[in-house]
Amino acid sequence: MLEVMPRNARLRIAELEAQVAERDARIAELEAQVKVLTRRVAELEAQLRKNSTNSSKPPSSDSPGVRRTPRVPTGRRPGGQPGHELHKRELLPPEQVDRFIDVPAPERCTSCDGKLEGGLRDALSELLGVRLSLGAIGNREQEMSEALSAPVAQAEQYVRDQEAANLDETGWYEGKENERHRRVWLWLAATALVAVFRISSSHGSDVAKALLGEDFAGFLTTDRWSAYNWYDTGLRQLCWSHLTRDFQGFIEKGGEGAPIGRALMAERNRMFKWWHRVRDGTLSREDFERRMRKVARKVGLLLRQAAVCAEEKTAGTAAKILQLEEAMWTFVQVEGLEPTNNFAERLIRPCVMYRKTSFGTQSPEGSRFMERILTAVTTLGLQQRNVLEYLTDLLYTHRRALPLPSLLPFTTNAQAAPPA
Repeated sequence: MLEVMPRNARLRIAELEAQVAERDARIAELEAQVKVLTRRVAELEAQLRKNSTNSSKPPSSDSPGVRRTPRVPTGRRPGGQPGHELHKRELLPPEQVDRFIDVPAPERCTSCDGKLEGGLRDALSELLGVRLSLGAIGNREQEMSEALSAPVAQAEQYVRDQEAANLDETGWYEGKENERHRRVWLWLAATALVAVFRISSSHGSDVAKALLGEDFAGFLTTDRWSAYNWYDTGLRQLCWSHLTRDFQGFIEKGGEGAPIGRALMAERNRMFKWWHRVRDGTLSREDFERRMRKVARKVGLLLRQAAVCAEEKTAGTAAKILQLEEAMWTFVQVEGLEPTNNFAERLIRPCVMYRKTSFGTQSPEGSRFMERILTAVTTLGLQQRNVLEYLTDLLYTHRRALPLPSLLPFTTNAQAAPPA
């Protein structure tokens, strides 16, 4: 047919075919752009919907309209329960006080003749009637940091020798870089009675390994941060508070992942209901383990569905969780192991509040002091020991090169070696 067409007609047909091909290519290009932009809009909308119920964001970052899942009433009154040991410090009665001593303080520094006032200085002046220069405060911090070095090292070794530990980390700031605070990380390794902090520029597995030691063989409770993936999955417990936020995220991202997320939340609720009964003594450990086998199978099936059928973000999260599936259920087999990392998060939360008001530390030396004083204060709190008494005793022995008081529990308490 084309052979009998006039040459002009053939040229016109070829020109039209080229235009159609060009338009098809342009349409395909625009469709690809629309797909990319649609995905980006979905990501931005998902970010706007993020809050403390479906992500790792803290509750303090929530907008006023965020609705949190109400806690199921336990029927108990707030506060300490019947039989709970009362903890409080009583003031000495006046008849036991021999005398009150007024300690006068200089108004100016004997070295620089500067007026002693401001900051921490105001608190010391107002509360204790003691006035110090900024230089004196810095010197006392460094002296305390040196005194704490050996007890903190002893505490680190104690954590490495335990059968179970919790790890967590949060952002920190140290000094300034290009007029901006330099981002570093505050790490925590905690056991029931000893907690060790470390500030590092690394957010990787090297810090976790250094805190625990290469020979650590206990059970490790963490979130899903990849820095912990070097550890044996069979000895690891994933935090179900973080998994809860992941499942809630499935629901709020919508699409095929939403009904899967709701089904996962139902299994999650069933698990926690039984777990609380085990802790309360109303469900035997054997019955709990038997019931949890069915829950574990259902959760695994739902996650595999999400990894195959759900939208890209939901599928990716599900696939990452499945890589650590074994670590979701360690607490079922190991008595005494908690299903969440809430213990470590509670210990690290006051540090976050301090960072927000102090903007971190100004130097590596300041970071060493901060990680050591946090280790001491948090550990002493876990053991219900008096912080001021310990630090006073520590400084006294440090200045006299005597054996230093230990941060270890009294049942294993050994004096730390004084500095050489």
